[in-house]
Amino acid sequence: MIDRLHLALAQMQPGPNPAASAAALRATRGLARGMGAELVLAPRFALAGWPCHDLARRADFRAACDAALADLAALTAEAGPGLVVGGPWEQDGKLHDALFLLEGGKVAARRARHAIRPGEPFDPGPAPGPVAFRGARLGLICGEDGEDPAAAETLAETGAELLVNLHADPFAAGWAARRVQQAVARVVETGLGFAFVNMVSGLDEEVCDGGSFALNADRSLAAQLIRFEPDLVLTEWRRGADGWACIPLSPEPDCGVEEEVWRALVLFLRGMAGDGGTGRFRARLLVGLDGGLGPALAALLAVDALGPAGVHAVALGTETAAEEGFARRLGIGFEARPLEPALAPIGQALAPALGGVPDGAVASRLAARLRAASLAAIAERHGMLVLSGVDATMAARGIGVKEGDLAPLRHVGRDLALALARWRNTARPAGLRGPAGAPIPDEVLAVLPLDAAPDLATGSMGAEAARRRAPPGPRIARHPGAREARYPLILPSLDPRA
Repeated sequence: MIDRLHLALAQMQPGPNPAASAAALRATRGLARGMGAELVLAPRFALAGWPCHDLARRADFRAACDAALADLAALTAEAGPGLVVGGPWEQDGKLHDALFLLEGGKVAARRARHAIRPGEPFDPGPAPGPVAFRGARLGLICGEDGEDPAAAETLAETGAELLVNLHADPFAAGWAARRVQQAVARVVETGLGFAFVNMVSGLDEEVCDGGSFALNADRSLAAQLIRFEPDLVLTEWRRGADGWACIPLSPEPDCGVEEEVWRALVLFLRGMAGDGGTGRFRARLLVGLDGGLGPALAALLAVDALGPAGVHAVALGTETAAEEGFARRLGIGFEARPLEPALAPIGQALAPALGGVPDGAVASRLAARLRAASLAAIAERHGMLVLSGVDATMAARGIGVKEGDLAPLRHVGRDLALALARWRNTARPAGLRGPAGAPIPDEVLAVLPLDAAPDLATGSMGAEAARRRAPPGPRIARHPGAREARYPLILPSLDPRA
């Protein structure tokens, strides 16, 4: 029986490439070995990236994960720490979301997630039991099983001495404290210490914000890792009369609502641009500046994410001095390409079908579509992704949703967008790559609020159908009341005379 255990909490940023993830895990194990770790704890689905959705159902993807797992298992045959990683596991025709303990050159144990939510591609695994590791009995908990009292209680009743929850838990504003409180509940129920390792990622519409931690059996917070950045921290656990306890480390400071939302949006852009934790990006980002708040915020987020060299701006109007000045303030490339000369011949060509040269709402829609097509063409030519400035308030009304590949503000309401802009004008936390010193001009912040609700009296499907085609953006809330409104495609008329 041992009385000390050194666990490395490896808060990693994997991508959907098992071979690349295995290489990152190999390098992380090497660093942890130099720190004196005996076991490296990597996040759930560290082999495959999260969310991988139905990618886990593909046989070739699972084969790549299995090959990467075998390579990592072989690595543990040599001296150094064991490794716990997560990934897909197929057994007897069932697909599991699982954790693997790699030790002694082989997969020493597998534990599958038991609690499966509707719509997931996974099958529930059996109730978990503890795994033996170098004289300690660890209760490995996969993902959302950590939220279920039954899983922790079962592990404690079957001999687990320390609970280890590996997760890819999505970001939501204010959720980090809730995460710790859920773990405190498991500690109170079982009387066991609790280690939690979360992923850092910005894939798809889910951002995982890290913030891994360790709790002692007395409910004290023994370690707290940084949020929104990969991190590797060695924790030392000692066995006493009351079980295992972690030697306290200085926790990383947390952040306010505006900063955590901003960092989540930055992490989303880094992930979608192909960062994968390397700091090298596969795609540059293109923003169409028009003097509005949304495009200005999108541009600043992009610069904070990729740096000025990874962002380019285009102004498509005739008066572009303000946009050029803003781009210069961000240090990004800029070009003006007025569209007005192209609108006149298009209008003349469509006049016979429209019964005259387009004007009013028809002309506005035509200009908007030409703007979107122009940005898409520039991006295609130069291998860029187009950022949309649409926010949740605009999307609710179907305004400006047809432009762009990514919409970082997609789930950010207009009031919060203004709060983010004002916060960023007074703060530039470490890790952000954009400028300090009020980069967003006051005139851009002087915008009128929009009514958040679509016009139900029209009876038209235009607003609802349009917003369903809005580019993807990161979710920043998870409680039911925070989901965006959704209406039938054919909206009813609320006029009692109709």
